[in-house]
Amino acid sequence: MTVTVANPGAAAKDGWTLTVTLPRPTLLVSSVSGATASQDGSTWTFVPDSDTSSVPAGGSAEVSFGVSGATLIDAAPKECTIDGNACATT
Repeated sequence: MTVTVANPGAAAKDGWTLTVTLPRPTLLVSSVSGATASQDGSTWTFVPDSDTSSVPAGGSAEVSFGVSGATLIDAAPKECTIDGNACATT
């Protein structure tokens, strides 16, 4: 999965929090790039690493990760937010 943290504003954005809720706590996140991840039950929280901590005005940062476990049955995220705002899907 890849999530783009976009900054449409006129000033750089320092820091952000991405929260992804998976359907089961037994699903695990691995191979994280662009952030550091922590788990609390089914919810995973991603905070920027040194390369993505500042998102320039009009720019973006990418976070990618894999989901493992019993992924053949409903492994799609149930919820995704960036700084409390719902993620847009494309």
